[in-house]
Amino acid sequence: MIAIIIVLSLVLILLVFNYCMNQGNSKYINLMPGPPVRFIIGNTWDFLGSRKEQWNYFVNYSKEYYPTFKVRQFYYNAVVSCHPDDFEVIKYFFKKKIKSD
Repeated sequence: MIAIIIVLSLVLILLVFNYCMNQGNSKYINLMPGPPVRFIIGNTWDFLGSRKEQWNYFVNYSKEYYPTFKVRQFYYNAVVSCHPDDFEVIKYFFKKKIKSD
């Protein structure tokens, strides 16, 4: 009986932690196109396997959600950009930040 209570408590703590970690800036990231996200694990299940399978998932996602898409693994969000113009914008902002420091 105590083991069940401990397991349920750990699950509840994990759910609360996941909720808290995904409330910040992720509301903007969730507006971006991307593969469907599973509860808690995100897209981790898709990227389990060999390097070739991981590469195939990445290529398929980049074709389907071109030019920019999101991927989530547990509580880490990532934005993947496949268009060269996006890199020019990022480069501009990094130069601007370095000059301001």
